[in-house]
Amino acid sequence: MEPRRRFRFLKEISEGAFGKVYLAEMVTGDNFKSAVAIKLLHGKWATHQEIVKRSRDEARVLGLLHHRNIIRVDDLTSINGQCAIVMEYLDGVDLKTLSTECRERGIQVPRKVIFEIGSLIASALDAAYNKQPLQGGQPLRLIHRDIKPSNVMVTVAGDVKVLDFGTAQARFDDREAHTQALAFGSAAYMAPERLLGDPDAPSGDVFSLGITLYELLAGDAFGKIQIREERFEAKLEKRLSELDLSDLDDERQQQVRMTMRLLLSYDAEKRPTAAQCTELLEALAEEMHDGSVRRFCREVVKPIRDALDPKQDPEDPLTGSTVFEDGTGLDAGSLGPSGDDSASAPRPRGPTDSGAVPDPGGFLDAPPRPAAVPAPDDIEAPTVRAAFGAPPAPPAPPPLPRRGNTIAPMVPEPDAIEVAPLASPPPAMPDLFSAPTMLGQAFEDPSGALDPAGTSAPRPRPVAAAGGGLSPEELREAAQRAAAQRGGAPSRPPVAARPGASIPPTAPPPAKAPAPA
Repeated sequence: MEPRRRFRFLKEISEGAFGKVYLAEMVTGDNFKSAVAIKLLHGKWATHQEIVKRSRDEARVLGLLHHRNIIRVDDLTSINGQCAIVMEYLDGVDLKTLSTECRERGIQVPRKVIFEIGSLIASALDAAYNKQPLQGGQPLRLIHRDIKPSNVMVTVAGDVKVLDFGTAQARFDDREAHTQALAFGSAAYMAPERLLGDPDAPSGDVFSLGITLYELLAGDAFGKIQIREERFEAKLEKRLSELDLSDLDDERQQQVRMTMRLLLSYDAEKRPTAAQCTELLEALAEEMHDGSVRRFCREVVKPIRDALDPKQDPEDPLTGSTVFEDGTGLDAGSLGPSGDDSASAPRPRGPTDSGAVPDPGGFLDAPPRPAAVPAPDDIEAPTVRAAFGAPPAPPAPPPLPRRGNTIAPMVPEPDAIEVAPLASPPPAMPDLFSAPTMLGQAFEDPSGALDPAGTSAPRPRPVAAAGGGLSPEELREAAQRAAAQRGGAPSRPPVAARPGASIPPTAPPPAKAPAPA
């Protein structure tokens, strides 16, 4: 029987140490065609259990997540004996490439754009950890562990997508890789507690987001993360003082620096949650008036994308060819389920593995090198398998049903998802969007450096922006008290600027008709 789907590989998008990403046309048995991105594992890793398992885990966990700021995975399959993840195609560039190109072209990324992008990343992190899957069950408690500019894509249409969940930590029933010996992530974006070997937590992703936003604001790298608190604090103050915010007034400058201090707090418990970051960065973006994401993407991102079309490898056997997906399924060969990843016979190799090219898309930024965390004595560093450790063999699952040549991702039962309890309730966040006096009070500023005169009155945010207002009864009582103080009749109270909160207009009673003579 002919395989149900075939893929016409149009061009290579990017390449990493573990595989390549291609733009392809997917054609189903009914001749339905669509453009997709295919993340294809290199042939040399096809029989390596841990790497294959991590690739499949990434596809499965993304299949459970549905969020506009997380890259969508459509399917998990096998092509030429190699693990293949079918994803949505993103037409854009990653933040690392964007920042580099803007710096070289003398373009300043608008601060409104930076904070809007940051709020969307935070929203994705909050959904990954707290959102209940559409299939039901408990939240996945997913921690990305590798947030950095090269793992965030901005499209020419103005969409923001978080990529590369290959190093993520999550709780779901069909997880295959259970390695705990190494800490995954990029050292330049890792929180101090992670560098010290503490367990991963959502606060680590918030710290990484803070470093990412700093680099977009500064147009330069933050540099090495210091693990001693006094050295880290000194470096943070130096970096924040070097930010060029001269085009902003003093109050906005304080808001920006205070926000960065919150996200980059040395103490993980003092950092805001991802949900609080979303609100905080959205509010900060509202204070800026130097651009918009969609206009910036049309005028800047698109030309950069067009100029950076990656060179194609003329010796790549897949580019320009049409290949059917394997008919073996996940229960055979190198893609055996849940532990049996050994192939009984060699399989055809796919893309060539030599001559690495730049990875402007950041799709395959490779499971990053582990940070400097001491490995147990029984781990031998020279071999990859020894470094990853041998995961315990789970019980053999029932064979997957064959539907032609479809390979369906394994989706956990909703009730079987293990939930990691929250360590502590999130801290209350200060209101950064009042006058400097409020900033000084919220962050214990006994010297009054943030407001030397101490006379600035709080500037309340609009009721509509705050998301609430007084009830109609409270408004009437306030109006009556004000009228009593003035010695006049109370006037009709204003309508609360809140959804659903309205006061019907009052009309004077109709005049009585004169009695007939």
